[in-house]
Amino acid sequence: GGICMDLCALIDCAPGYVCEAGECIPQHGLCDNDYDCPIGWICQEGILAGPQHDGICERCGCPDIYSPVCGVDGRTYGNECEARCAHVRVAHEGECNDGCPVDTHIRNFLGQCVPKCYGPEQCGDEQHCNAPDVCLQDPACPECDVCVGWCEPPAGDCRTNGCEAGWTCDYCQTADGQAEWICLSPNAGACLPPDECRPTGCNGEICANQDVASPCVALPEFACYQEFGVCEIQPWGECGWTQTPEFDECISHFDCRTQGCEDGTYCGYCWISWECIPDGAVC
Repeated sequence: GGICMDLCALIDCAPGYVCEAGECIPQHGLCDNDYDCPIGWICQEGILAGPQHDGICERCGCPDIYSPVCGVDGRTYGNECEARCAHVRVAHEGECNDGCPVDTHIRNFLGQCVPKCYGPEQCGDEQHCNAPDVCLQDPACPECDVCVGWCEPPAGDCRTNGCEAGWTCDYCQTADGQAEWICLSPNAGACLPPDECRPTGCNGEICANQDVASPCVALPEFACYQEFGVCEIQPWGECGWTQTPEFDECISHFDCRTQGCEDGTYCGYCWISWECIPDGAVC
């Protein structure tokens, strides 16, 4: 168990970087390919269509489906998405020949070599076989196929074990960066489930699943987000603004790429929009 805490409270990032989920990342996150982003992030290309960079770095969100691939680094990854997030090219489909016996073992979602199971009879009293769950998460697995999984300890989270009097059960990110169902003390507040996106930031200009701090500068274009922006889960699994035609029309009036900038300023991508920045300054 644990309590919800601000992982960035004690972290001071260098200029040009911001703290998110306990790590310093480039503030702008502009990219042309995955290698322009930190490990664990990929480049969503074709979003900006800018003159130099047309993508934004987004945190990875891979499915819990075991479809192993062998990377050029000789390591087995749970699926192609996990290899991409590690910035490793795929050498071939299937596991690497790294000593994990395929007849009796299987790689779990973390790439660990563990004994495989087909049902509860292969696991001890303190564990269960997750084969049915693995198949349910794999859309390519026909209903009548024999499911293969691995032995896991019992769930043991607060949804089944409950909490002591006055405490509440909620889905939170713990100090180690993992998200799980934990018991919260009466004074701990509440966590927002990862699939619930909401406007946040000082002016409601950021779409995220948790409170995010941003500079309290009320820019005119923020009205576009409040009136026309749709904050929801994006196709790559992260919270973000869905750019509707009404939103694009509204924001275009504040885009320095089309409106230009005054002398002594230049057009740059700052936080969430293209705006005029004083010469010599960095957003």
